[in-house]
Amino acid sequence: MSKQSKLFLYGLLALAIPSLAAAGQSYAEQFNARSLALGGAIRAIPASVMAARVNPAALCPIRGFFGGVSYEGQDRSGDGFDALQVTLVDNQTSAFAGAIQYSRRASADQIEDISVSLAGGKTNFFGASLRYIHGRDASSASWESAVVGDIGILAERPGGLRFAVTGQDLFASKLDFLEPRAALGVSYNLSSVWMLSADFVRNLDRAIEDGQDLHIGLEWSPRGSGFAFRAGYMYEGLSEERFYSAGIGWTNADGLVFGYAFQVPEDDRDREKIIHAFSVQAAL
Repeated sequence: MSKQSKLFLYGLLALAIPSLAAAGQSYAEQFNARSLALGGAIRAIPASVMAARVNPAALCPIRGFFGGVSYEGQDRSGDGFDALQVTLVDNQTSAFAGAIQYSRRASADQIEDISVSLAGGKTNFFGASLRYIHGRDASSASWESAVVGDIGILAERPGGLRFAVTGQDLFASKLDFLEPRAALGVSYNLSSVWMLSADFVRNLDRAIEDGQDLHIGLEWSPRGSGFAFRAGYMYEGLSEERFYSAGIGWTNADGLVFGYAFQVPEDDRDREKIIHAFSVQAAL
């Protein structure tokens, strides 16, 4: 392990300890700088830290040992939130990929969870996560706890085409602050530097006309620069809101990855509901 990676790991743990004093709620698709920038269209994108929460099967294609920290926030003077997520991924010591993830999110609602993920496969990948949830919604004074699950499939095809099927927050119907969802995702390498992705998400506890979300993302990674430029679009069926996002990422020669993104609702003329996300990841 390099000196930079060790320093990163110590910093990751230092960030995680103060976060125990915080708590919250946000969409899983928004809880990473790259994911937020791509409008949440990430289920069919092979990844390490980013994949652990949205599609555990997508952990498999990228070998290595990784650690990551993500912060996501919105103006708390209104109805905003703060969120912090810490992730460790091991896809090096065995044929299987595994991840441990802790997150805590604070808004009017409060949610804390810790998860363990396991995935395997060669060209068709399968993964599952078991998550312990502890939280409450804004209307309740009491805390609820439950064990929920995420499952995912990722299939890679020649020519840079990938498909994904996921189930998130399964068995969460009894909780007031979580709802189970199923999703279909696709990503395609338009060229060696361009990638297009799209996800269709169905909220299983909502009527068909209300519970459908759409996510679209586009990423450009100029050759040899280490930079990636991203843009995204998200439509939320329940609120009928549309969101636009953009972001940038940079990777150095030692495997440190930095990302920033923001998301703006279409009708937010005063820009009071902008969401910002920062992510740092290291190959350990």
